[in-house]
Amino acid sequence: MLAQTFSFLIKGEYHNINNEPNIYVRKVKSNFVIMGVYVDLSLISNSKSYLIIAKKELARVFPITNLGSMPYFLGIQVKIDKIILVSLSQSRYITSIL
Repeated sequence: MLAQTFSFLIKGEYHNINNEPNIYVRKVKSNFVIMGVYVDLSLISNSKSYLIIAKKELARVFPITNLGSMPYFLGIQVKIDKIILVSLSQSRYITSIL
């Protein structure tokens, strides 16, 4: 499955971010998709239509389930407002260890 995932990323023109082995980005003009590859795949995009295209491409290769918005990723709270500003917070983690 891992080899199939990396093959998909290379064919789909996703590029690895330096020093982040699990984060891949595909950019076309002003649109982008960021894919986090960990136990599962997580997608972030600045364009709803571009995100839909990326999901359809994934669905052709892998069985996928759309779980909707992602409130947490690896213990980090993720909030996306109406203008697609992404904010990350570890306040829940900090509160739990204090």
